[in-house]
Amino acid sequence: MTVEAIFEQIRALSARVRSAHVRALLFGFLDDPALAPAFMRAPAAKSIHHAHAGGLCEHTLSVMQLGWRICDHYPQLDRDLVTAGCLLHDFGKARELSPEPGF
Repeated sequence: MTVEAIFEQIRALSARVRSAHVRALLFGFLDDPALAPAFMRAPAAKSIHHAHAGGLCEHTLSVMQLGWRICDHYPQLDRDLVTAGCLLHDFGKARELSPEPGF
């Protein structure tokens, strides 16, 4: 799957957030013209997991999907806040880590 397709899945899950305020926060990051492309190119880590260009997007989608499964198991959880936490927990890595060799 391409990083663009992964990013679109992230956007689709974010669009399902019911709270207009939380959804606006998420799309504030996802629609940022400087941050979104960096997020799509960045690795998720220097080594161990998703340590390649586009890995941050791949990792984030995986965490979001896991978060949704956890919410299915524990319906008392606030799915909007879980979704936001899953998306935003590593978003800063878009600026911290470079997709260049050696990160």
